[in-house]
Amino acid sequence: MKFWEAQEKLRIAQMKEEREQAVETKKRLVKIVEEKNLFISKLKEERRAEFKAREEKFFARMAEKRVELLAERKKQRKERRYQDWKRAKEAEEERRQLEEETRLMEIEEKRREEEEALEEERREQVSPNNIAYIAYNISVN
Repeated sequence: MKFWEAQEKLRIAQMKEEREQAVETKKRLVKIVEEKNLFISKLKEERRAEFKAREEKFFARMAEKRVELLAERKKQRKERRYQDWKRAKEAEEERRQLEEETRLMEIEEKRREEEEALEEERREQVSPNNIAYIAYNISVN
């Protein structure tokens, strides 16, 4: 029986040793899990802070770009309105010049027609045939 008791004591000692090792391993694993969770939370926080910083930079750049685009659009609208005004003014000036030229041509045409009518009237009054005709008409009557 002594052999069996010795074996039983050895087996119990080994089981105690295994249990102690299992407890130690569990403690290490719990500590590792805690460290892992701490590391992950720290990593997440760092990434969150980095993301927040990049996001703020992005929104700042976006706001700047928006201001630039609005200023550019305002400048383009202003330039477009100026060009439209300038074209309208030039068209009005051209229309006015054309009306003035037309009016002057009409005046010149009327003056020329009047001169031609006066010249024709003078020719009729002074022409030698007319004088002879008038003389003939006077002598016949």
